[in-house]
Amino acid sequence: MPHNHKKELRTKFEQVFLQNSGKIFNFVLSVSNGNSYLAEEVTQTAFQKLWEQLDSSATVENMTSYLFTAAKNIMFNLSRHETVKWIYQNYLMQHRMESELTTDQTIEGNFMMQYIRTLLEEMPPMRRKVFEMSKLDYYSTKEIAEQLNLSVSTIETHIQLGLRFMREELRKRYGIVVSMMFPIAALLPIIQI
Repeated sequence: MPHNHKKELRTKFEQVFLQNSGKIFNFVLSVSNGNSYLAEEVTQTAFQKLWEQLDSSATVENMTSYLFTAAKNIMFNLSRHETVKWIYQNYLMQHRMESELTTDQTIEGNFMMQYIRTLLEEMPPMRRKVFEMSKLDYYSTKEIAEQLNLSVSTIETHIQLGLRFMREELRKRYGIVVSMMFPIAALLPIIQI
């Protein structure tokens, strides 16, 4: 590009800058809820884009129109970027909260399981064995009776006494009221054995 043409281009650019920089700044200021820092940055970037166009020998018919369009597009891209960032941050916060909730539930479940194991240790050995086979290993009463060579009614008695003991201890120590069925199995999805 010849030196004279470059000088003319610079003079023209300076005129457009003096005539439009305040307008572009005010436009961005109005759409950005008074964010003067953003208005300054967008105005500068719009003029930089105009200069790059002119410097590349591209013809810009209406420089004022070009500047407003550039400012609008810059604002749109920034807004879209901020929206994506906001959505991502909210997702991370929610995910972190869910993760912490899961961690808290796991810790509580581990404490509960530890407590249940402590209670199991307090049972007489045969009752503990029957109770574990029934409630933790999911054997039927008949299967337990066959494996331990005991009657079905003896197995049922051990299970009932074990359930009563667990219900009473959980109610005494934790205020947990457990239904007649005592769903240890309901605790197991939370607790890993």
